[in-house]
Amino acid sequence: MKNFNSKFFVASLIFTGVFGFFSFVRAADLDLANGEIQFVDENFYYQTSDVLYNLSAQPTLLTDLAVFVSTADLENNLNQYLGKIIKDEQGQLAYVFPHNGVVKTITYPDWQLSLWEISNINASIPRDIGGVDQSVELEIQEAANILPAQIVLPEITVIQQLTDLVNQERAQYQLPALLWDEKLASVAQAKSDEMNQLKYFAHVSPDGLTPGQRLSQSGYNWLKMGENLAHTVDSDIQAVQVFQLWKNSATHYANILSKDFQFFGIARQGNFWAQEFARK
Repeated sequence: MKNFNSKFFVASLIFTGVFGFFSFVRAADLDLANGEIQFVDENFYYQTSDVLYNLSAQPTLLTDLAVFVSTADLENNLNQYLGKIIKDEQGQLAYVFPHNGVVKTITYPDWQLSLWEISNINASIPRDIGGVDQSVELEIQEAANILPAQIVLPEITVIQQLTDLVNQERAQYQLPALLWDEKLASVAQAKSDEMNQLKYFAHVSPDGLTPGQRLSQSGYNWLKMGENLAHTVDSDIQAVQVFQLWKNSATHYANILSKDFQFFGIARQGNFWAQEFARK
């Protein structure tokens, strides 16, 4: 989508540390206008008309909240998407600034850098929300240019990146995003732990438990489930490489794109990976 090209000059950003993945902030403590994304108390928050979302606490919210917009619709009806997170035909995410309609691409896997740029711009501009006003373009560029040389951002784990890659792939086929499920992640962790400890690689455990039986034993009530496994050689493997292993396998890729699943969880231990899917 041609509108998704960023119009901003962005200063060089350096990762210097890690802060907590989530901290509680009351909506009343934030001064966010409708449609704003702000970096507050070490978290990225997104305000809609009636809900305050913590994007850092659940990164998949970026995909979950994104509104599909065609190129033509964005060009012809820009005002209705002010302050919205949107995605195009290719699943590319972007944010429409509420004050002037400039579209800022949200890139992966460094989505936090994109949100940092957006939050600095939102914090430096007038908060009147209305139609397109090109007179503030210079203010936007100046806000981008004063980004600090060093910032502290949350560490994006390989598991978080895999989570994003799965839902980005589903978005390309207009499939709903899978929701992260801590119970499924716990089952995936137990499976990867066991494979790493016992040095085997198979869906059926040495004691004869199938994936479905193992999920039921955990107390999870499911109607349909699936499991993807991977065994890698390189301990420094990147998330996109693990995802590609699953994508290159017809059965694993079918699980990723299945319309039957609603929830998933991913875990790793050593060079063993497990991905659990389910419908309740």
